[in-house]
Amino acid sequence: STPAPQHPVCAPPFGVLQDDGSRSTRFSPYFSNSGFYFLRAGPRTRYFMTSLLYGGDQILEWRSHQSALVQILADCSSKFGLKVKTLSYADFPSGKDYHHRKPYMQKWLQGEEHPYAFHMCWTQNKVDKVKYLKQLGGWFMERTCNEDTLRSGELFAKGGLAQTCCTAEPVLDCFFKDKASKEPCLESPNKDKGAPSWWRA
Repeated sequence: STPAPQHPVCAPPFGVLQDDGSRSTRFSPYFSNSGFYFLRAGPRTRYFMTSLLYGGDQILEWRSHQSALVQILADCSSKFGLKVKTLSYADFPSGKDYHHRKPYMQKWLQGEEHPYAFHMCWTQNKVDKVKYLKQLGGWFMERTCNEDTLRSGELFAKGGLAQTCCTAEPVLDCFFKDKASKEPCLESPNKDKGAPSWWRA
């Protein structure tokens, strides 16, 4: 027998997106982050992605891929019923949690929280992102695989990056004592002037 069609309210979402953490009108109404999301294949999501790809001028003007994504997402939801879900920050944390939710980070590092994925947003630049991930035990590339060696191409001569760069065990380094870390970085300098040690505060 043919199953009864689902009511739109009960139907599964067309997309799931990570919670950015911000509650400003700029990212409303879903407060989604563009760093991690899944879309279910279909005509509505194809239209959504096509609109986003054609929105390059909007991205350049706003200097934000995320702002354009959220605006087009809201537009497609209103016009075509593109139903989406914002994921729980406890399961899919972000840089907002790293920088501003210390109790959550403490539980995570103590093994009481078990996130599925982490996105280091809310961070000024890529250099700091890599340092924070290394402190957190979330970096899985050999120390020899850095920006300089990747630019030079010498690693590619040794084989694929999976063989020369990837590691099963995380690379753990200390950079800043006032930022969340897998192990205490008490001998490291501060990132923010005058901030107390993350492990002692």
